[in-house]
Amino acid sequence: MNEPIRLGVPVGYVDVHLRHVRPVNESHGYIGGRFVVDITGDVAATTTGIFFAGDTLGRFLTGLADDFRGWTGQRVWRSPDTELHVAATHDKLGHIHLAWTLTDGQLDPGWKLTTATTVDAGEDMQRLAADVRAAEPNN
Repeated sequence: MNEPIRLGVPVGYVDVHLRHVRPVNESHGYIGGRFVVDITGDVAATTTGIFFAGDTLGRFLTGLADDFRGWTGQRVWRSPDTELHVAATHDKLGHIHLAWTLTDGQLDPGWKLTTATTVDAGEDMQRLAADVRAAEPNN
C-alpha cells in the first residue's frame, strides 16, 4: 500500500488514516499482519501499530457495506491486541457513522483517543471496504 487510506470523512477537524500494512511472520503461527492507524487533528494526534488476524477490519467494513440499507444498534470490531476499537451505527438516511478509538492496548487503558468519521452507505462504503481488504495480506 503506497498511499494512506482515509477512513471516512472526518466529523470535525480530525482525520483517520490506515497505512503501511506489513505481514506477520507466519512461523509464529499467526496469519495476519500489522498496520498503522494515524489520527491527526488540531489539538491531538496519535499513531499506533495494530495487529490483525482472522476477522480483519476489511471484513468488518465489508459487512457494513453489505448492509447498506441499515441496521439497528451498534456494530463493533476490535483488533486482537485491543489497540483499535471501531463502533459503527447507521442513521437510516444513507450514512454510516464510525467511531475510531485507539488505546495503549492494556486491559485498563492508560490512554485512549476517540474520533468519528462518516461514510455514505453504498458505493463509498464498498470502496472503503475494498481498499482496506486490498491492503491486508492474505485477503
